[in-house]
Amino acid sequence: MLELNADAANTELLVRYAQRLEQAKHGEKQSILTEVEEFLGWKSDKFYRELKKIGWTSGRKRRKDAGSTALSEEAIQKVAAISAIGNRANGKQIAKIPTIRSVLSQSGVDFNLSNSRIRAVLKDRGATAKQLAAPSAPVRLKSLYPNHVHQTDPSLCLLYYPPGKTGQIQRFRNDDDFYKNKPQNFEKHPNLRVWRYVLTDHASGAIRFRYYEAAGESTKTLYESLLWAWGEHNDPNCPMRGLPEFLMMDKGSANTSTPIKRALRALGVQVLDHAAKNARAKGQVENANNLVELLFESRLLLEPVTSVAELNQRAEAFQNAYNNNQLPEYNAIHSRHKMARYECWMRIRQHQGKLRELPPPEVCRWLLTAKPESRKVTNMEITAVHPRTKQRHTYDLTGLVGICNDMEVLITPMVISENAEILVYCTYLGQQQVHQVAPLTQNDFGFFNNAAVISQEYKAKPDTHVDTIRKEALRMAYPNMTDEEIKKARQKKTVPMNGELDALSHLMHLYTPTYMPVAGEQVTTDFAAPTSKTLRGIALKAAALAQLNRVLTPEESAWLNAIGDVTETQLPQVLERMRQELAKRPALRAI
Repeated sequence: MLELNADAANTELLVRYAQRLEQAKHGEKQSILTEVEEFLGWKSDKFYRELKKIGWTSGRKRRKDAGSTALSEEAIQKVAAISAIGNRANGKQIAKIPTIRSVLSQSGVDFNLSNSRIRAVLKDRGATAKQLAAPSAPVRLKSLYPNHVHQTDPSLCLLYYPPGKTGQIQRFRNDDDFYKNKPQNFEKHPNLRVWRYVLTDHASGAIRFRYYEAAGESTKTLYESLLWAWGEHNDPNCPMRGLPEFLMMDKGSANTSTPIKRALRALGVQVLDHAAKNARAKGQVENANNLVELLFESRLLLEPVTSVAELNQRAEAFQNAYNNNQLPEYNAIHSRHKMARYECWMRIRQHQGKLRELPPPEVCRWLLTAKPESRKVTNMEITAVHPRTKQRHTYDLTGLVGICNDMEVLITPMVISENAEILVYCTYLGQQQVHQVAPLTQNDFGFFNNAAVISQEYKAKPDTHVDTIRKEALRMAYPNMTDEEIKKARQKKTVPMNGELDALSHLMHLYTPTYMPVAGEQVTTDFAAPTSKTLRGIALKAAALAQLNRVLTPEESAWLNAIGDVTETQLPQVLERMRQELAKRPALRAI
């Protein structure tokens, strides 16, 4: 039964007890267990666990109920849940099994097992606090070529510079001065902190880093570090330069600020900010920060520097030596591609068009401070002057998410684009949308190439999201009709919803209170009603002519002369009287 898999000298006592257990007759094992408890202070379960470690087994058949437990599944899940939420980020477990048992026992959970047995059950299920705190397995990531993906991360340097009488003196941070739970010590010299900004090329593993004297992380410092790493260098020992296609960084306030994201988009760099508290997503640059501390900043203990400018000079010399594998008695060959880092980066020559040069510094700084321009969408198009071509271009926004006719959009030019492309910003469903749009091209006659040829092509603009919503709303108002039938029904003023909606009739049956009349005061004014104008002679005949809309007869003219004065309000009655009287006179006939 005994199969030793440990050093016999260390397990001699256990081996002897194991042999005695194997040779014991019925009823004699209990005396051995009592002896072990008195001599070693072990209970029987502890004793058997130690025997199991050296390979001893009792030889008993496995119980039929092995692997099961008297603890309910719900109780196990609740214990595991509290264990999981009791794990702190620093690895400390603040909710132990005795505490969890005490709490749950007052919430209707019946525990009929010992604490050690509960721990064993959780361990079998993979639900102990330690097991639950284990990180998930990361996914392997790869980049395609140099300058495909860069990673950047700022970190507080080990150095700071307190003020001195004749200059600056290098100091190293230590736990006594800058203990993390005593931030007031660190606030004593906020403007003298030294920040290290590290950037790595994911494919080659090349490391670039620079130091800045600042109180904390800022958009301006981050942007300056990126321009320094991507710009043209007057250093023949550093070939690495150019814009990446993607930049990975965390969600710090400086990293996610609108100006820097807008500037990077204009430079054609897409930002990939990983989830909070997931530093493994950019593990390469996190490891690079550690390497800089261990391999470079440790040397400053032996050869101090007196300023950040001098610190950056030494840093450039170190990173060139490290990336070229020229550190004395140190192997800096990359473990993945088995080359020096700059040697691997030079393979960018095999990828045509992937080395994208940074625009002039003044253009890059303008991008950080310039505000987007506003444009109104007309016929799903906008116009803008691009700084690269110095010409006005037309941009078709048809089919872009979140954009509809007559809306306002924001635009910024892509300064590195040779095709005069722009970035168009809009908000859709609470999320900002960014679209990269190229201008429309024209033929020799000035027509846009995407226009339909008369009598040969028939093109219609695709529906925007507003068009889609409008059609769905009309289909709801006119059910069981096609879009063409809905159009005709609206022209005929057909009642929507099949006339089933009661919009007014229900108001006739509402109970409304009856109010007693309230007496008021009559308002008096000095306004007098205009008097009617008096007509006579020629004025009377002119008014009658206009009223009758014909020429007066000699009899009518004589009758009006005889009538005298007439007011304007009396004129219709006077003309009617004239007609009646003249009709009664006998007509004269020639004999």
